[in-house]
Amino acid sequence: MSNEIVSAIIQAAGTVIAAIIGVGYLEKIIHKEIVPGFFSYSEPNHDLWEILRSATTEVVFVVAYGDQMLQKHKKHIETLLRKGVMIKFLMLDPENAVRMGVEYMYALQRPILSNKEDVERYINKEDIETYINIIDGYRSSLKALKELHEGSNGEYLEVRQTKLPLSASYVAVDLPDVCYDDSQNTPHRRPIIQMMVYQFSVVSEHSPITYLTPQKSPEQFANTGRSIQEMWSLSESVNFKECEKELLRAAVNYIKTFPRSSRKSASSPRHTAESRP
Repeated sequence: MSNEIVSAIIQAAGTVIAAIIGVGYLEKIIHKEIVPGFFSYSEPNHDLWEILRSATTEVVFVVAYGDQMLQKHKKHIETLLRKGVMIKFLMLDPENAVRMGVEYMYALQRPILSNKEDVERYINKEDIETYINIIDGYRSSLKALKELHEGSNGEYLEVRQTKLPLSASYVAVDLPDVCYDDSQNTPHRRPIIQMMVYQFSVVSEHSPITYLTPQKSPEQFANTGRSIQEMWSLSESVNFKECEKELLRAAVNYIKTFPRSSRKSASSPRHTAESRP
């Protein structure tokens, strides 16, 4: 074997070994530097009240409809209202909330089927009950928010709705007026944003949650805070009576898409399963 061939083999082997060492080193760096900062909604480490109780000026909620959160933290929100903390609650309008729940959160998408018998087989009792729970969840949120509004005389609680698509829910505590301005952050005002990602066919208790602060993630905090403020500014105030009517219309419109034999079971909403925040 010529010296040229031996040299080429050695060089090629050296390149492969270097690549293997490089990949191993890179993998160690990645695992060392990138530490997962997400929790699950149902994990013991997740305690929304620990964040809410730190509020001194305001809390902004941005949710699909937030029934689970309101069920669990309504008393805590009442405590904040009594302290004079402003609560801003932004939710999807009924039509978009129902659509998001049906088609995205619970993924009850039905294929386009020309054969009626195929459609009848595709629609099952579990799907109908889940649909009913989505309607009930939104209605439950309206009821809780209306009670909170009446209890505070509307002084410190403002409820709005939006048609904007939501990729995540947010709980923003003590956002500064200008999220890029650190001068408003004091020992008594420590802003924080909880962000829960909405994922296709993933229910709340398994949704990933993370936290943003101006100290540890200034750019991400500023961008997210500004996004929340802009969504709020583009939203509309909720009229509870009108919103209930809109929910009924949205429910009826979706019931019309069910096969006739399935509509009867969808006509009497009831709570049987958990909904989304």
